[in-house]
Amino acid sequence: MRRDDLLRLNMSNLQEDGFQITPGKTEDTTGKMLIHLGNDKLRGYVAMAEAVRPVSISPWLFCNRRGECYFRE
Repeated sequence: MRRDDLLRLNMSNLQEDGFQITPGKTEDTTGKMLIHLGNDKLRGYVAMAEAVRPVSISPWLFCNRRGECYFRE
């Protein structure tokens, strides 16, 4: 997974068994969606990221203090 794809990870992409994401490189070509199955270590990292989110209403898992995505298109 590329850094840009990770920074654009949306809370709606998170599932109990992992997360779904469409890589930026394939978004306009094939639109292929990848499903990353979660393990205990990954679930722990996601839980830490959720706990420190400064804005609970933001759709992004990784957001700044104003709830904006770190990735700029």
